[in-house]
Amino acid sequence: MSHRILQWNCRGIKPNYNEILLMLNKHNPSCFCLQETFLKSNDQITFKNYSIYNHMFENPERACGGSSIIVDNKFPHRKLDLDVKFQAIAVVVRYIGQYVSALFIYLHHSNLIWKTYST
Repeated sequence: MSHRILQWNCRGIKPNYNEILLMLNKHNPSCFCLQETFLKSNDQITFKNYSIYNHMFENPERACGGSSIIVDNKFPHRKLDLDVKFQAIAVVVRYIGQYVSALFIYLHHSNLIWKTYST
């Protein structure tokens, strides 16, 4: 059994729902990581035979940002709790006797991350 992990900047799950379904059916990924999902807390999105885990970027003016991981229900899995200040979602999936963690981080281009090295 092969395992595929897909990633896509979907720029909105709702307007691209049918395209996501096509990719799920064509590629049969174990995990499908999506960024810029533009979901709000009251949005209810489902995919048959898959679980979806979301990190929603809370903006009172409009839906924006966000990340999601869609996981094939053939594999035992669970969401991992993260305590971070950026948009991230993580799951652990059991593949044939081993556990694999998938961490997906979405950083908008306006978020700058600086690392200082001392010499």
